[in-house]
Amino acid sequence: MSSLLAVAELSSAPPWGDVLFFMGLGFVMVMIVLLTLAGIIALQGILFARYAVKMSGRPGAPSPAPQSSPAPAATPAASQVASGPESVSMPGPVEPEILAVIAAAVSCVLDQPHRILAVKPAPTMQHWSIEGRRQIFASHKVR
Repeated sequence: MSSLLAVAELSSAPPWGDVLFFMGLGFVMVMIVLLTLAGIIALQGILFARYAVKMSGRPGAPSPAPQSSPAPAATPAASQVASGPESVSMPGPVEPEILAVIAAAVSCVLDQPHRILAVKPAPTMQHWSIEGRRQIFASHKVR
């Protein structure tokens, strides 16, 4: 019972030594928790890497993603887009590098043969704001 009374009788202005001690203790506790979390995450990464190596040796296991760059695979697609009678229709001139980037992005996403028929610039109108205004005006009572 006397220990509870001692806690209640702390002064409103503790000595600087106690303040620095509690600040240091808090800092050390935060660092210990952060280092523990970093260790857990590193251990988890090691375990996942070992599991991936273990699974790659099994037959029928999914192979890891290829590490090659997608640029060589996109080059034939870019030449398909720009060549032939159905060339890309655009309102203004677009650099061939931009077409190659678009073809590479489509090739990476689709993973199948494709043909880009048109490249159009994004509209400058803000359709979402127009729709929002329409909904606001539709919700008001007409007098």
